[in-house]
Amino acid sequence: MTELGSARCCASLRNATAMKPCGAGCRCGDTMVTGMNNFCQLLLPFALLAVLASGCAQERSAPPAPTAEIRFVPEMQAFRELDDWQRCEPDAHGAEAESVRRAWKVFAPRVEEQVTPRRVRELSGWAKKEMETYRSVPPFAAVPLKPVAADREQGKVLFEGTADTLPSHHPTIVTRWLKVFLVYDRRADEIERAIVTIRGQILE
Repeated sequence: MTELGSARCCASLRNATAMKPCGAGCRCGDTMVTGMNNFCQLLLPFALLAVLASGCAQERSAPPAPTAEIRFVPEMQAFRELDDWQRCEPDAHGAEAESVRRAWKVFAPRVEEQVTPRRVRELSGWAKKEMETYRSVPPFAAVPLKPVAADREQGKVLFEGTADTLPSHHPTIVTRWLKVFLVYDRRADEIERAIVTIRGQILE
């Protein structure tokens, strides 16, 4: 298409989008462009459909906005999901585990924003002096997750992940971990809550 023809076509498209389509006798400048005008009007609906289809495809592929609650539990304090729910084997809930991992990739960045080194130090009940040098929290998205407990009546499963090994006041006998627990709602197929805490183990 020549430069002059392109200019005439663009002019016709502007007329069409303004709901003022050129008629058969429309003059663009001083030259009759009836054929070009009709051609552009024929192309316009297809162009609009292509734009709409592209927008819909992008909307469908966008991940859902994470809305789950983030809760912080001080070191070794009890919480009902871990202490009251029925324990389950690590290889249980295989189908749910895959759904949780996918949802966690979307939700993890929001958790990472809140789990700062300062917040981890505030959660610490032990090793206060050793935790003063704690300055970096590893990424959460790649944390391996495993089911540890379930509330069958409510249809919920608790998944556990270890984000980091923390400084210890007695390194030879006490191990401390930064943990994240995810409450997964099987019926809604979504993560309901993330619980960030510190758990420890004493070697006896």
